[in-house]
Amino acid sequence: MPHIFNPENIKVLEDPERERYLPTRVFSDIIKEVVDEGKRNIACEIGVGAGYFTMPLAALFKKVYAIDLSAEMLGYLRSKACAKKIENIKFIQTDKPPVIEEPVDLILFSNVLHELKNLEDYIKWASTKTNIIIDIDWKKENTPGGPPLSDRISLEGAVNMLVKHGFETKNYNVYPYHYFLVGVRYK
Repeated sequence: MPHIFNPENIKVLEDPERERYLPTRVFSDIIKEVVDEGKRNIACEIGVGAGYFTMPLAALFKKVYAIDLSAEMLGYLRSKACAKKIENIKFIQTDKPPVIEEPVDLILFSNVLHELKNLEDYIKWASTKTNIIIDIDWKKENTPGGPPLSDRISLEGAVNMLVKHGFETKNYNVYPYHYFLVGVRYK
């Protein structure tokens, strides 16, 4: 059974210390590098939690689909976005790959691959919806926090999944405890 984040621990996701080892500025800079400004229309994030990366995505894209299996987490993020007057986030609660009718410019999996029971379904779905998939997740090594080591997906495992579905990959070694894997569809 995958390790699922408990919404009661949301304070961990909102800890200001997180910005030290997982800076959102670095995230935004890489997004700007891999997605041309004219192609930043729609992004989708799977497993949004408290919206740590959702908020920066909303600043870069015209629309962001925020997907999570937890109504509690989505409610928290909705309140947070409302308080900041951010109106371009659409919220979807589901434990399956979501139905999104329009093309998506980028799909982000952030700290969530290890939680997905139907991981292969999500990767297959993402590969049919976008040309760019980003996976930011805990390295499969001892770190000060994160899910159990046995539940983590290694960088090599994540690379293999994306390559299997037609993506070239590049790892940005920018975070001490996480890998930042970008998959771009083969041309």
